[in-house]
Amino acid sequence: MPHYVKYLLCILFGGLMAVAYAPFNAWWFQPFCLAGLFLLVDNEKRTGFILGACFGIGWFGAGMWWVLPGMVNYSKIGWFNAGALYVALLLYLSLFPGLAIAIIVHFRSLTLPSRVPSWMMWGGCAAIWTLFEWLRGNIFTGLPWLLTGYAQSSGPLASLASLGGVLSLSYLATLIAIILAAVINEFEKKTGTKNRNLALIVVVVLCLTGMALEQIEWTQKSGKLSVRLMQGNLSQLEKFSNDGLRQAILTYANLASDSNAELTVMPETAIPLEWNSQPSQLLEMWKEIAKARNTTLLIGSVVSHFEGQRNLTTNSAIAIMPTSSHHSYNYRYDKQHLIPLGEFYPTGTNWLMHLLGPNFSSLTPGVADQSPLQLQEKKIGVSICFEDLFDTEILHRAKDAHMLLSMSNFAWFNGTAAPDQHLQIAQLRAIETGRWVVQAANFGRTAIVDQHGRIRMKLDENAMGVLDGNVDLVVGKTPFMYFGNWPLLFLCVGQIAFMRYLSLR
Repeated sequence: MPHYVKYLLCILFGGLMAVAYAPFNAWWFQPFCLAGLFLLVDNEKRTGFILGACFGIGWFGAGMWWVLPGMVNYSKIGWFNAGALYVALLLYLSLFPGLAIAIIVHFRSLTLPSRVPSWMMWGGCAAIWTLFEWLRGNIFTGLPWLLTGYAQSSGPLASLASLGGVLSLSYLATLIAIILAAVINEFEKKTGTKNRNLALIVVVVLCLTGMALEQIEWTQKSGKLSVRLMQGNLSQLEKFSNDGLRQAILTYANLASDSNAELTVMPETAIPLEWNSQPSQLLEMWKEIAKARNTTLLIGSVVSHFEGQRNLTTNSAIAIMPTSSHHSYNYRYDKQHLIPLGEFYPTGTNWLMHLLGPNFSSLTPGVADQSPLQLQEKKIGVSICFEDLFDTEILHRAKDAHMLLSMSNFAWFNGTAAPDQHLQIAQLRAIETGRWVVQAANFGRTAIVDQHGRIRMKLDENAMGVLDGNVDLVVGKTPFMYFGNWPLLFLCVGQIAFMRYLSLR
């Protein structure tokens, strides 16, 4: 097969893998796409990197296309410049599958003793892929969107995330794909049924284990919390105008005015006004609503405050409780993990500010180890939008909390797959921590997810409304909360090192 045909097929397989993720959720389709990649790179030592990168271009191009209209619609950048930045993002993300495949091709060329079973080589290849997924999520602030494991959030493997997190699902899904590729090779070369039998055993055991783990309650119920999640459905284009500000205040005041919940939550930056700049009448209105409805209001806003000689601005969640006195708020959480080029400009990229716009582009990350929101004895781990992508950060937050809460604003990407993919990520965070997750969003997806990652309730996109529900509060820890990613990372490195050792003997 000519190389250019292989490149095109890799792009096709990568693009098709996007249907494994939300909103399509065809989790079963993912191993076939990855198997196609591994079949194409068989013994391609010189072109392994290019084939892997082509797969990445299709994968991220189809799965994250929403970045492009998000930039064009809400900045002055224009289609040409937005396209250039989008291509740069795709090329960067595609480096990781490209390098992973290049190393896998080299790894498969090792000369091993004849007694070494083939499943050890399969495990080593899956380990390499998983390590590069981990790298993508951690270097240069990290961008772990569309990790392989997220596609398995609604499949039979999902519960295994309570043991090893989303990366363990990446490892297992890749392992299944590699075995599937080996089975297809057997059919083609008519070399027997050994791999077919092993493939069947592995898939059945993993699926049965996943279903069995779903019956285990790693955490124990300790109470309930009633919540109201508000979805304002407000235009991002008009958000920062005087009319947009007025509409936001009236909308959320109206949605909160008849709340009977203990906690009433607005989305990220629901009130597009620096908190300390709001008129005293507005602050008093929020206090009156909290007191009259006996509810704690959690409001997304931007806060400027002094730290020494510096004036810092943070993307924050502000809590006003029924007992609020003269203080402007009772609790504040500041977003810790900011979005590059969205909330801050990394070193050397300030020249993009005049294209992308200055709105909230000079934010300061919040300090580590912020305390959870506490309503009497009920502790809530708060996060804001992009932070949900980072498993170990949410893990750390969950240890001190009885439930998790996320505030987001996907109005930038209205009408795309981004809100559904973000909710899919929240499902994995729920399984990993054994805690219920609630998410309040401006356009969607506003939802309540239980500790097994099942979506209990959600609002339609592009609709104004409220989601009232009761959330189980839990205590205890999943195995993943005890150990994090370290056991899986040690396993991956150990597999690779052991195979390398065998090849040198």
